[in-house]
Amino acid sequence: MSLDQRQRRLYLLSFCALCMLAAASFIPSGIAQAGVAGAASKTSTAKQSERLLFEREIKPGDSLSTMLSNVLAPPEVHKVSQACRGVFRLNKLSIGQPYRVWMEKGRFSRLEYSLDDWEQLRIDCTGGKYTAKIEALPLEVEVLRMSGTVEQRQGYTQAVRAAGGNRELMLRLADIFAFKFNAWRDLKKGDSFVALVEHKKRRGKTVGYGRIFSASFTKAGKEYEAYWYRSDDGRASYYNGAGENLQPYLRAPLPMYVVSSGYNARRLHPVTGRRQPHYAIDYAAPSGTPIYAAADGRVNKVQQDRLAGRYIRIQHDAKYETMYMHMSGFAKGLKAGDNVVQGQIIGYVGSSGRATGPHLDFRLRRYGRLINPRMNHDLASAGELSKWQQSAMRRRIASYRVRMRSPQMAATALPRGWDKTELF
Repeated sequence: MSLDQRQRRLYLLSFCALCMLAAASFIPSGIAQAGVAGAASKTSTAKQSERLLFEREIKPGDSLSTMLSNVLAPPEVHKVSQACRGVFRLNKLSIGQPYRVWMEKGRFSRLEYSLDDWEQLRIDCTGGKYTAKIEALPLEVEVLRMSGTVEQRQGYTQAVRAAGGNRELMLRLADIFAFKFNAWRDLKKGDSFVALVEHKKRRGKTVGYGRIFSASFTKAGKEYEAYWYRSDDGRASYYNGAGENLQPYLRAPLPMYVVSSGYNARRLHPVTGRRQPHYAIDYAAPSGTPIYAAADGRVNKVQQDRLAGRYIRIQHDAKYETMYMHMSGFAKGLKAGDNVVQGQIIGYVGSSGRATGPHLDFRLRRYGRLINPRMNHDLASAGELSKWQQSAMRRRIASYRVRMRSPQMAATALPRGWDKTELF
């Protein structure tokens, strides 16, 4: 091939390359992005192809095998069980709790089991590998002003429900003033209440109420006030406007709870199914909820037991002793022989030992005999606040009162990390 022919061929190839580049530069932007959009569409379709197969509730006798019997073969169920080791004990499924199973392209992809209103166990299958984790359920939390008036004789229940509250909230409100009056028995037509409470929602729907920051009842024209306050020395309780402690001891030594099992001499045990006395009160609460010393005292034991799990015993005086069972952990540095004050954090709610779910098993002994913690007893009071502490508390009360006395005050969303503040 001559030099001229080679040059002509090089020119021709260069011209073709330039034409291709020019053509590419005139491709409309919408079409140029089609490849990327198509890829994203495929990814989106893959995610959207996951569908909810069913949603059910745990029934007596249910296990992981029965939950997944129509979805996975026994060897695969065993793999799921292995993935849950160290994350959640599958023998602690709670009757009535919902669970959901998801499928993708005809195969199991996800299981979600609600532990409570705050957390769920999530099991995912990706590429044939199973992973399990406990994750928080998304919640919207706000401070809500609630108020109500008794419209009929002994209508406390109806008054709280009309204000949007549930049974747990009415129980806890009554607990605060239990040493002053019986809300169910003593409130009459025309009596009223106001409270600032922690309101928890999911997708706009109420799932429960948390802490009660302050409350007041007007009974027969007389006002009874209560404000939660924690002093610098760790002492905490509900106080009235004069700084007087309203609770000689905390009948429910934690900031939020549901009474899941009462003091009952003929209770059927939820794990064994046998008739077994329950000389305690079970307070269900999210795992990690702080547990308080019910009154001033001296720590007798900080131990772990096969049945009671992690537990603490506190001697309060010559007569009384309290016991706190199934904890997830103890307060840092707490040990036998330490002195504690009412409201001091001593540990955290869990499900250690023989337990069906996170809760506090709270027990009270008088002269060694177990008695009902929800009755009023004469434990030594934590006493009044010092003048300096009262001054600090009055500043807190002032902000509470402004909100409690303003019916038009809107609910205020709580910032992330609010539950880690020193208020509770």
